[in-house]
Amino acid sequence: MSAISSESAARDRRSILIVDDEEGPRQSIRAVFKEHYNVLMADNGTKAVELARANDFDAAILDIRMVGMSGIDLLVRLKAIDPDMQVVMLTAYETVETARQALRLGASDYLTKPFAITTLRDAVKTAIDRRIISEQIRANNQKLRDLEEEVQKQQLRQDLARSQTEIYASVIHDINGPLTLISGFTEVINSRVSSRSIVEGDDLEVVKTKLSGIIRQITNCVEISQRYLSFLRAARTEDSKTEINGVLAEFQEMISMTPHLKNSQIFVQPAPAPLAANINRTDLLQIVMNLAKNALQCTDEPHKVIVQAGLQQHLVDGTDEPKEHRPEAWINRDAVEHQSPLIKIIVEDDCIGIPPENITKVFEPYFSTKQAEEGTGVGLAIVRRLIENARGAIHLVSEVGKGTVFTLYLPVG
Repeated sequence: MSAISSESAARDRRSILIVDDEEGPRQSIRAVFKEHYNVLMADNGTKAVELARANDFDAAILDIRMVGMSGIDLLVRLKAIDPDMQVVMLTAYETVETARQALRLGASDYLTKPFAITTLRDAVKTAIDRRIISEQIRANNQKLRDLEEEVQKQQLRQDLARSQTEIYASVIHDINGPLTLISGFTEVINSRVSSRSIVEGDDLEVVKTKLSGIIRQITNCVEISQRYLSFLRAARTEDSKTEINGVLAEFQEMISMTPHLKNSQIFVQPAPAPLAANINRTDLLQIVMNLAKNALQCTDEPHKVIVQAGLQQHLVDGTDEPKEHRPEAWINRDAVEHQSPLIKIIVEDDCIGIPPENITKVFEPYFSTKQAEEGTGVGLAIVRRLIENARGAIHLVSEVGKGTVFTLYLPVG
C-alpha cells in the first residue's frame, strides 16, 4: 500500500481515545484496536482533555481509578467537549453506585476487570455504532433546519398565489406520514429504555432498528421538502432510478405502523425480479402510501388491500369488460413514455367502490366523500401531480360494491 493510500485509510477510520495511568493496560488495549481504529492514548485526565479538544474522537475507553482526575470526572469533561462521544468505563473495583453514576453521566458501557477481549471489542463496536447513528441523526436534523430556513426565505411567485393553499395542504399531508412513524418509533424506544439504566441484548437491537427507521423518515421529510421547494421555483426534479421492491418493503414497514390499517388486511406482492423505475424514490413511496391509505379508509368494515408490482408490455384498459359496465378514468395516458416494457404497480381493494359520477373527480384537489376529520381530499391530487412529473400514467377502474383498482404505469429506469 502506498503512503498516500495509507494516509487516506487512516483518515477514513474511526478514532478512539484510551486513558489509563498505567502503561501496561494502555498498551494492551491499544494492541487490540490499532488495526481497526486510529488510537491515541493519555496517562492522565488533563492530557486526555487536551487531546479531546484537538481531535474528533468517536469513543473513549477510561479507567475509573486514576491518579489526579478520576475516570468519572474525566467522563464529565469529555461529554462537555463532545456530547456524542461514546465512553466505555473500566474498573477493577466495581460498585453498583459507581456503575449507576457512570451510566447516568452518559457512559455507553461499564466493564469490570478482568474482562474478555471479545467483551471489550463488542463494547467498543456498540459505542461506535451509537456514534454513527448520532451523527446520522444530527446531519439529518441540520438538513431539516437548512430546509426550514430556505422555505422561510422563499417567496411565492405571483402566478402561484392562487395555489398557495393547495401547496401548504400538500406539504402537511405528505410530511404527516413520516412524522406519524417517527412518533411511533419514538414510543417503542421509550418503552424499551425509559425504566432501564442499561440497554443491551434484544432491547438494544430494537432501539438501533427504530433509530434507523427514524433516520429514514427524517430523510423522507427532507426529500419531500426539497420536492416542494423545486415546485415553488418552477424547477423540475432530476430523474432518478428507484428499485421497486425496496420501496415496497419500506412501504410495508410504514403502513404496518399507521392507524389506517385498523382491522383490515394489506398484502404486498413484490415484483418477481428486480425492477427499477425512472422516478424519485420518495415520490413513489408517497404515491403507493397515499393510494393504500385511500383504500384502507374507504370503510370502517374489515376489508383487503393488495399491492403488487410487475412488468407490462403496453398500456391496457384494465379488464376486458365492456366500458359501459366498468366506470374508469385515465391520468396522463397520452403523455406517458410508451417505451416497452412499462413497470406496473397495482393497488387493489375489495371495498365499497367509487360511484360512477365520482370516478373523474377523485384526483381533483379537495374532493372527498369522507368526513372532514377523516380526509383532506389532497392525497389523490398529490398522486396525480407526482405521476405526471414522472411521465407515468394512472388507470382507475371501480365498481360499486365490488372494489377499486388503481394501476400505475412507470417508465423503466
